[in-house]
Formats: sequence, C-alpha cells, structure tokens
Amino acid sequence: MIELTNRRLKWSLGRTISMGPKTFEFTRLDVSEEADVPDGVPVVEGYAVLAKDVVQQITLAETAVRQGKDPLPVPFEEYLYEEE
Repeated sequence: MIELTNRRLKWSLGRTISMGPKTFEFTRLDVSEEADVPDGVPVVEGYAVLAKDVVQQITLAETAVRQGKDPLPVPFEEYLYEEE
C-alpha cells in the first residue's frame, strides 16, 4: 500500500452566462481552487469542501455580472484545515 504524505486536490467549474434575451452577448466565468489535504482526512471530505467553495464563488461572480459589477473576487488564501 502506498502511503501519501501530501495530497493536492483541485476543483474547477465554468459557466457561460447570456447577458439578455435580445442580445448575443455572453460572459464566461471560470473558477478553480486547489488545496492540500492532510493525511488522515478523507479525500472525499476535501473535495466536498472545495466543491462547496467553488460553487459559492461562481454564484457570487454570476450575481455580480448580472448586476453589471466586476465579477473578479478579492484574492485571499485560506486553509481547509488548521495545522496542528
């Protein structure tokens, strides 16, 4: 059995938004996130956390686009799990 000392997960999601029923204008949104998951934490749990965050980010970006605002998020760094 292989023992892993470091696991990096990545989750990506994209969406194309029509800017209105009488226009051929579209906006493309792509969100991607990566994180290291410590040993002992199930990979499925790590993916669930990443997926939830990515869906939340793309939802906020879509809302901003539909309101005519800038969809670019403020860069930030966070950890899925606190280091001991």
